[in-house]
Amino acid sequence: MRTTVRQAARATVQLAGAAVLAFGTYLFVTVLLFTGAATLLVVGAGLLPEAVLLVRRMAGAKRRQVAAWTGREIPEAYLPVTGTLRQRLRAAVSDPGTLSDLRWMFAYYAYGLLAVLAVPLWVAGLLVDGVWCGVLRREAVVL
Repeated sequence: MRTTVRQAARATVQLAGAAVLAFGTYLFVTVLLFTGAATLLVVGAGLLPEAVLLVRRMAGAKRRQVAAWTGREIPEAYLPVTGTLRQRLRAAVSDPGTLSDLRWMFAYYAYGLLAVLAVPLWVAGLLVDGVWCGVLRREAVVL
């Protein structure tokens, strides 16, 4: 029973972290699209390097979450975004780490919805597994 409760608690923490990160990704992709549109109009060229730094922070949060879950650190490999505005734009656009982070963010935007949709199932899982494990002394079914 303790093992089941421990597994359910770990699953709950992972689900909550994934849902929070997915919600943050939904908000941030909106900001990113606005920044991209503003950059195309040349008005927001100064915003692009800052948006890239925010993408790196979001990806870093996911790296830490995965490291806590798997016990394996995922290294960061970025070019520094420093210097004049032109140098910062060049570094932000040409960095392969930034491009992979953008691909991750848009993919997480799509499949992060699963984490948000799983939250109501978590409540049902607590009820089903609570009765199943507590009363019937069986292995957890849902969680």
